[in-house]
Amino acid sequence: MSLFIELKRKVIDNSCVYKDSINKNFDRMISDWNQMLECCGLPCYRYLPKELSKDTLLPSVQYSSDDLDYLKFIAALLSIDPSWTPDRDFINKQIPFNLKKEIIAENKSHLICHHNCFGQYFPISFQDVDLPNDFLSTMGSSINLRDELVEIAEKLDLSLGEYTPDLDLLYEQRLPELQEDILGFEKMLLLDLYNISLGSIKHNLIINFSG
Repeated sequence: MSLFIELKRKVIDNSCVYKDSINKNFDRMISDWNQMLECCGLPCYRYLPKELSKDTLLPSVQYSSDDLDYLKFIAALLSIDPSWTPDRDFINKQIPFNLKKEIIAENKSHLICHHNCFGQYFPISFQDVDLPNDFLSTMGSSINLRDELVEIAEKLDLSLGEYTPDLDLLYEQRLPELQEDILGFEKMLLLDLYNISLGSIKHNLIINFSG
């Protein structure tokens, strides 16, 4: 199954016939999401994109659900042993059920707890808030996600570099160092998610997962 990860913004191209309808629907979704955020003691999301024109380049990417599971498995292994490194015969896979169940029960990981194929991340900090069970499965924080990805990158000795919204350019820049790395694919996915989280924070936009 293909998974699309992108930043959500209103349609600002006046040539779009369905502009008003699409934007009204987006406003309704924000209202529904804000009710859920408020119920948990979180601030509402305000759609006020910063310095955003229709020509602003926003990062987006397409992976499969399995691809994301591979990164989550690495994150889970590192949560158990921060010094973990793969051996030459390492084969990635999905997180074992019992381990994933344990991590989800802790209700802390904005990467592992979030559903692969639907849900959102908001540019709002969820720090120091007790969340209901399963809340993070569809609603996360791009700020907390960024921080979590930074921690994973540090454990993998991966330089995150500067914000690069052009993910094709990012791939070209980082391919030489990652193509022979046994975790090169997972590290590239981490870099993509990191830059998408930065874009969310920079432009005050929601990250949307759909598949």
